[in-house]
Amino acid sequence: MAETIIEKVSDDLYLLRVNDERTKYFEALWHIPEGITYNAYMLMAGDKAVLFDTWKHAYADELIQALRKIVDPKNVSHVIVHHMEPDHSGAIARFLELNEFQAEVISHSLSKSMLESFYGIEPKFRAVKDGEEIVIGDKRLRFFH
Repeated sequence: MAETIIEKVSDDLYLLRVNDERTKYFEALWHIPEGITYNAYMLMAGDKAVLFDTWKHAYADELIQALRKIVDPKNVSHVIVHHMEPDHSGAIARFLELNEFQAEVISHSLSKSMLESFYGIEPKFRAVKDGEEIVIGDKRLRFFH
């Protein structure tokens, strides 16, 4: 099993990290002898829980286990997808299945069709524009493309 790390960054923000020591070439191009790290974040926003990114698909179960140490995955209200490379989005289908597709996915408008074609899912989706601000729970988030 891969090493996972949960670090409380502040009162309401957690870093979830997994060290991938099996993959020796990032994106099959760059040799990384010490392995690769995938990061996700969990923001507790008052009565809402916001997941920022997921991990590579091979580590979906480890991500779920790490999340459960902070919050029940069914209680995550939003998922922010920074970009669709599989090291950021690979575990999203597995997460949304456990979440019973209750979470709203927030990302660039192009991400919706990518989520559907890459992972065969049709999540609740909200496209955000460059510079747009939204309020989730007691937090205000601004998005930059």
